[in-house]
Amino acid sequence: MKKIIYVFFLLFSVTIFAQNIEKKLIDMDNRVITLDKDIEALVTIGAIPAINSFLFAMGKVDLIKSGVRDYSLKSFSVWKNQTYFLKNIFDLPQVSSNPPEWNPNFEVLLPMRFDIGLVSSPVMADALEARGIKAVVINWKKADSVKKTMLFLGELFHEQERVEKYLTYYDNNMNMIESITKGLNKKKSIYLGLDSMTIPMTSTANELLRKAGAITPTSNLTIENAALNIETLLVWDPDVIFVWNPSEVETAYKDIRFKNLTAVKNREVYLMPIGAHMWAHYTPEQPLAALWCAKKLYPESFKHIDIYKEAKRFYKEFMNQELTDAQLTSILER
Repeated sequence: MKKIIYVFFLLFSVTIFAQNIEKKLIDMDNRVITLDKDIEALVTIGAIPAINSFLFAMGKVDLIKSGVRDYSLKSFSVWKNQTYFLKNIFDLPQVSSNPPEWNPNFEVLLPMRFDIGLVSSPVMADALEARGIKAVVINWKKADSVKKTMLFLGELFHEQERVEKYLTYYDNNMNMIESITKGLNKKKSIYLGLDSMTIPMTSTANELLRKAGAITPTSNLTIENAALNIETLLVWDPDVIFVWNPSEVETAYKDIRFKNLTAVKNREVYLMPIGAHMWAHYTPEQPLAALWCAKKLYPESFKHIDIYKEAKRFYKEFMNQELTDAQLTSILER
């Protein structure tokens, strides 16, 4: 009897000990994160569509306790499309100001119950932790940021097997694109905000287009959302232009400032899709986006690719969503 009691006590002690083991991780800003239990609830602050998109890919939709309430945001494609994955996003409390500031709203945050705030900058992390909120940083500041983010989140959420499957898909797509485009005459391409004459999300857009087999005239730029003048654009003279807003395709073809651009003369100005996030930005949709871009850049070489089937497969396999044809069309042909 004493032996049975001893064994029970030992097992109970081990269980309690295991439940209270601290786990230490290094986040994407090289900050030490200490966790004493699995994450059961979280909020996203700063670059919310991007952060959410990675949580969708991790299968952690149910953990998200923050959303969008501001009426002016709800009409934008990126937010409407996030409802495909986080169906109650417009019902959840908005815990930060509108972009681009994304300032934390502590009046909303402090009464809420959650384990971590997932953020995109160390400044925001410091602000949260000054109020006693545990913060974890993910961001796009380094090369291969999408893969690195997935690897980090796989460790954070104990989803290494899921991440391994994603990385296999990622590498297979990129290797196929590289193999097909290796002997081609590479085209110059750029991602633009024509209305504002800016280069949105310069680093992630450059990485995407390079992976799609293009030469990027903006590869030496280190400033995100860099301003651009028409003289520089004419010197660069891209073969293919991808744009930010639906109206900008028409702008490219009607504004006389752009009439001498090769991309305009050849009618090769395309609207970048938006799924869980804008495809040229910081999103796990990057391997799908690279395939779409490669098909636009080199249509003959990628005519065997059915991008609708690829997108449907991707969202089902990696974001747990069986999208309708109408939803896929809203992503690919917005």
